[in-house]
Amino acid sequence: MTSYQNDQEIGQLEKRKGGYFFLKIEADIIYQFTKKRHTRFICTLEERVTFQCGLNHLGDGNFFIILSTKNLMAVGKKI
Repeated sequence: MTSYQNDQEIGQLEKRKGGYFFLKIEADIIYQFTKKRHTRFICTLEERVTFQCGLNHLGDGNFFIILSTKNLMAVGKKI
């Protein structure tokens, strides 16, 4: 199983695009996986919260994973 690990800031989409909190993943990382953009992930935040997730298109060729308010609050992030 291929894995990917990265530290980054949490982004937020514009309100007109849903206002979701997200983690951005560069396209060159995604295309290293066998199923490419159809890959499912097991994400871990702050080594405390683990959840399954899929990819969404960011619109600039890159991808993002949506972070729920519940998971953000579980790791102590203020919204």
